[in-house]
Amino acid sequence: AYQGVVRLRWRDSVIYLVPSSSPLATSDFRESVLTSKEDGLMASILPPLKRQIIQPMLFTVNKRPVLLPANAEAVAADKPGTSCLEVCTEHGLDCVAEDLFFVNNCAALQGGMGCRTCEPGEGPEQPAQESSGSRSERCLFNTNERRFPPACGARHAGTRRLCVCRSQPEAQLLSSAGNASQPSRPVTATPESAKVST
Repeated sequence: AYQGVVRLRWRDSVIYLVPSSSPLATSDFRESVLTSKEDGLMASILPPLKRQIIQPMLFTVNKRPVLLPANAEAVAADKPGTSCLEVCTEHGLDCVAEDLFFVNNCAALQGGMGCRTCEPGEGPEQPAQESSGSRSERCLFNTNERRFPPACGARHAGTRRLCVCRSQPEAQLLSSAGNASQPSRPVTATPESAKVST
């Protein structure tokens, strides 16, 4: 490292990591060495000016983005006891059970339902928000997906579900592809069928 700057090769490029503590990261250094014309020509390969430096603590302020399948949207049920199948149908969309894994986390629940607390739970009707009494601001995500895989038709009278709905052609294509990819059972010969009559 030179003056705190680390140089890394990445494929056909070179990446320079310049910490804000490096003397090369100051605008005073660039201005004392280069003319404004040279600085303009070399700006893409030189360390950034102070105003261009991103403070490292900003990365902890931003929340993790909620990723959804293509052409899908997260939709919260309006009332408790409603399944995702019903929610998606109301919006002219389809529910694919595998898509529910995308919203089975606190970031998705807090963003989509406005929960104050998020706790682990178990059940195929989760992720969901409790809708009764003092617990109405508590969300639950499924921690036992192997035993209780999320299901589009699942419902619970005391919770509002967070669903992932996608347009019908994509959902139908996914479900037909899923059926085609399941291998058929192999045919095995029994000892009686293997005998050749003479």
